[in-house]
Amino acid sequence: MPLNLIAHTSLITLATGLIYAWTTNPMLSAYNLQLAAVLAIIYFFTKKLPLVTTTIFLSLILLMIFSTGYLTSPFFFLLDILLFTLALFFEPIQALITSLILTLVFLISSKLSLNTSELINLASLLLITPLAVIFGKKFIENQKNQDSISKEETNTLLWIATKAKPSLTEVLETTSQIIGSNLLPFRLQEKIKKAHKNLIDLHKSANNLKITIDEETD
Repeated sequence: MPLNLIAHTSLITLATGLIYAWTTNPMLSAYNLQLAAVLAIIYFFTKKLPLVTTTIFLSLILLMIFSTGYLTSPFFFLLDILLFTLALFFEPIQALITSLILTLVFLISSKLSLNTSELINLASLLLITPLAVIFGKKFIENQKNQDSISKEETNTLLWIATKAKPSLTEVLETTSQIIGSNLLPFRLQEKIKKAHKNLIDLHKSANNLKITIDEETD
């Protein structure tokens, strides 16, 4: 199992466990608002640290939901956003892992006795999970494709700069010398002139291609 996956799963499990323990403790739950304020401050001061901000975001959402009724919380819809966030910033599979952890928490908090409204909310969470996983995978594939395209563009630029243009320049110089010497038969001379013109056009095309790729990669 990849190290990142283990670390992220442990982090999600720990954050969920701590928030659950906080909200179920009568003494600590009295300070839910203060905890939310502290988490919000940390979130805004750690925006350049994706791992920290994602964990704080997770903790804030869970604090809001756990402290306002779990499955009956008016903020329950935020879990959909949370799953997509985890699928993007951690690994796609984390959406599934988090969904399963939360399902366990909700079942424990309700003591396995769910009403219709709670069952619907739980079912909606489980149904949205595969979509978050698929979305995360597609996003990663798209990023890889973009990186591959960028690499191909870089290789093309290198080939144009180091191989194509120098070779064309050398051939153009040679054909210019042959044409300038006037030592070849007329027909052959005309053919070389035509080839020389085509090589000039090709050299210009290579230049234009380099400029186009440069503009697209900027």
